[in-house]
Amino acid sequence: MNQKKVYQWLGWSPLLFSLLCFCIYPIHWYFFFEILTPEDGIIEYLTAIFAFAAGFISIGLGFYYFKRKEMVTAFILFCYAAGCIFLAGEEISWGQRIFDIKVEDVSAWLAEKNRQEELNLHNIAGFAQIRLLADAFCLIWGITIPWRYQVDTFPIRWLRPFFIPSWLIPGFVTTIFITWPQKISEAIFDEIQWVCELRLGEFKELCFSLVCLLFSLHLLRSRKSTSLIE
Repeated sequence: MNQKKVYQWLGWSPLLFSLLCFCIYPIHWYFFFEILTPEDGIIEYLTAIFAFAAGFISIGLGFYYFKRKEMVTAFILFCYAAGCIFLAGEEISWGQRIFDIKVEDVSAWLAEKNRQEELNLHNIAGFAQIRLLADAFCLIWGITIPWRYQVDTFPIRWLRPFFIPSWLIPGFVTTIFITWPQKISEAIFDEIQWVCELRLGEFKELCFSLVCLLFSLHLLRSRKSTSLIE
């Protein structure tokens, strides 16, 4: 298998992995609900692992370019790493259940405001829309710009090193649209039970973290060039 086909398969991996998991639903519902998709299930921990890995790779790259005095590149990588680590921490509620932490012991305000009594921000009213930032990133930077431009024609020169490769676009498309069946069923059909049971929101987060990891690995591979910013 040549390199181009490998990248194509990697780009489609978020969708393919999700479809594989969905196939388990009618075959072994207990595994799907009790092991794969519940709180602290396989999907949740994979999401955190992928996001943590993306963050730590980006931190390493940030220090690499910092030492080379490429400050703009390093700063963007550190910001990207912070976002990935924040995603991972939020996904596992910053280790709340791992370390048996009670929310009220950390913050009475958080215990009152968090609707799931978890040690995170995305379940607080007002912060819940933070997911829109991920959607905006996918739609603008992951789909629209790579579709509209080539890397050498993109007008913002200092962002060219972070241009999304074409093979990764399917992963961003999957992240955006994977929850649409549930939204359509809620809007038109007053919720279709089996669609809602698939927990598509969890798979959306998984796809996003996997895309972030693949992008970080792409940046790591690009480090072989003399400089990310020519």
